[in-house]
Amino acid sequence: MNSAEQTVTWLITLGVLESPKKTISDPEGFLQSSLKDGVVLCKLVERLRPGSVEKIFQEPRNDSEFQSNIKEFLKGCGSFRVEPFEVNDLLQGLNFTKVLNSLVALAKATEVAGVKETPETRPPTFCQGESFDSLNTQSPRGRSSKLLHNQYRSLTEPFEDMSESGGQRVLVRAKFTFQQTNEDELSFNKGDMISVSRQEDGGWWEGSFNGNKGWFPSNYVKEVKGSGGYNPVSPKSGTLKNPVKGFDTPAVSKTYYNLVLQNILETETEYSKELQSLLTSYLHSLQPTDKLSSADVSHILGNLEDISTFQLMLVQSYEECTRLPESQQRVGGFFLNLLPQMKALYMAYCSNHPSAVNILTEHRYVCVCTRVCNQIHRVIL
Repeated sequence: MNSAEQTVTWLITLGVLESPKKTISDPEGFLQSSLKDGVVLCKLVERLRPGSVEKIFQEPRNDSEFQSNIKEFLKGCGSFRVEPFEVNDLLQGLNFTKVLNSLVALAKATEVAGVKETPETRPPTFCQGESFDSLNTQSPRGRSSKLLHNQYRSLTEPFEDMSESGGQRVLVRAKFTFQQTNEDELSFNKGDMISVSRQEDGGWWEGSFNGNKGWFPSNYVKEVKGSGGYNPVSPKSGTLKNPVKGFDTPAVSKTYYNLVLQNILETETEYSKELQSLLTSYLHSLQPTDKLSSADVSHILGNLEDISTFQLMLVQSYEECTRLPESQQRVGGFFLNLLPQMKALYMAYCSNHPSAVNILTEHRYVCVCTRVCNQIHRVIL
């Protein structure tokens, strides 16, 4: 394959360039038209280094927005120490060979020595005159520099996942919500627990959550302490050793159970502290004024005091529950017993919520409570 064909294959493999349905006779021309608005280039940099693109025009409408996208890509090239091209080399087609050379250099810069491919992870190849249809059935695998495989040589040795390199499958907790943009990515919400099956250099990890498996940005999660104590992945096949239903393996079951208990305790404790901070730092200092009536103050306070008291009790009781022998803990029953009280408190909170938000919005710029209202508004919303 020539450099244009190799680059087209690389970009499709990474999932940043869509595969055309018809046969392409001029890969270089196809590549030039696909890259001109800079969208694919910005997606490429973001794929190689998540979070590095500050601004992207997804549907650019003029040359100014085209230039902005291309400049974002060129800025990203600098972080890989790749010689950039000029904006007009691409935008006006003055020197597309230089554009192509930069992309080839970027592909080489993101290779990792010693990383091998298997038939599953080997990127599809494209030769002039062939249809791209076959590429549409293959899920893009290039989520990080370690998976940006060498497009210029044949590799047949087994892929080295984290088990082969001596690592262990770990649990991580999501710091932010992530919504997938490709089929092989993994969506999750802040606070979700994800089992990591492969950790790669370059910004993307592979993991499982809620029955789904896919790739996600590694900087969106943090490792749960003490979760690396078992390795359920077979070093060679990547399959479970002694396949079992659910968590029948005692060691695995106990590991997950203890992590879940700890996660609940940390989350509920953090929520309790936030409520207490809100009350002591802001709400307790609210006083009626000529701009803020007693009724307004009452709506803002709502029943947060009651909720905070309940939350303190919940944390203390839950902690006592987890100290019991495992066979006596009955954590599910603990929460079910508190359900009626919890339901009543939060139904009252939700009923008052619209009024509180309206008052905060109306008075957020009043001098006497500007600072207070702004802070409370962020928390309640």
